[in-house]
Amino acid sequence: MNTTNMNRAEQTHRTRRSTTKEDDQKPSAQHLFNEIRRAIVGATTHQFLIYEDVEPKIGSLIVDSLGEDQVVEDAAPRIGYDSHTLTLTIHIMPNFIHDIFQPWIIDEVKNHMVTSGFITAAEASLLMVFSGTKYRSFVGPYAGSSKQPGLAIVPLNPQLLGIGMPSLAIESGWSESLPRLHRDMRQWLIGGGGAVQTVLLFKWYRLSGGRVRGLAELYDLDSAGNERLLQEEVVFPVPTPGTTAAAQGITIERGQLFGNSLPMGRNPHDTYRFSLDAFRRLAVRGIAEDGYVPA
Repeated sequence: MNTTNMNRAEQTHRTRRSTTKEDDQKPSAQHLFNEIRRAIVGATTHQFLIYEDVEPKIGSLIVDSLGEDQVVEDAAPRIGYDSHTLTLTIHIMPNFIHDIFQPWIIDEVKNHMVTSGFITAAEASLLMVFSGTKYRSFVGPYAGSSKQPGLAIVPLNPQLLGIGMPSLAIESGWSESLPRLHRDMRQWLIGGGGAVQTVLLFKWYRLSGGRVRGLAELYDLDSAGNERLLQEEVVFPVPTPGTTAAAQGITIERGQLFGNSLPMGRNPHDTYRFSLDAFRRLAVRGIAEDGYVPA
């Protein structure tokens, strides 16, 4: 295994890219499980492990085996397998910058959406918010995949049992992991089988002097099934004079939020704006906790 270890960055492990002639040289499922388990149990700081060219039967076995290991469960890593790109990922000890959007989203959905009149309290109770929950109901080229999102909003259908796939998935990462973030986005949108309406990505960039720049990007699929950037907003640096930071937001339609569970009589095209200024106030704290300053 070739390991790249960046200072306060995302540590990645990549297996060699294998051809047919090298199949007998690929690590066994037991070898990968042992290596990953050691990394999880011995971790003292944030790490992101990536294993490429992992066949579906091996990827699924490792995901299941790690999920059944009590010590691994206690460490609460986020484990995912992408059957389309044959990529196994393990996110160990996410830091505050990765997860600071979580309380912001919860506050927006459970409080501000209600007080603004966009949804009723009863409708808010149908919007579940999950973090790190394992999803397996991927379809098409992503059948056999599993994913634990940074955060997911799942609209419950009162007429059906079960939970279902999210309507909105949110992922976050450093600029070093941008290819991984975009793979995640495609896995949700294409593999979500139409249930996942939008994906929100937070991208963080390290600058000189310990400064951090941040971007928020919202994606969906166009009518041809291709990924489409709906919106891009700068989180840090704060917008320059002449731009009202308080007016910044991520705009989502009611139909994108509720998907096939749209409450009766509601207009699917009504919009709600997630306040980026409110997020920015939280993000400053998360950035400081991780030893950085906003750009």
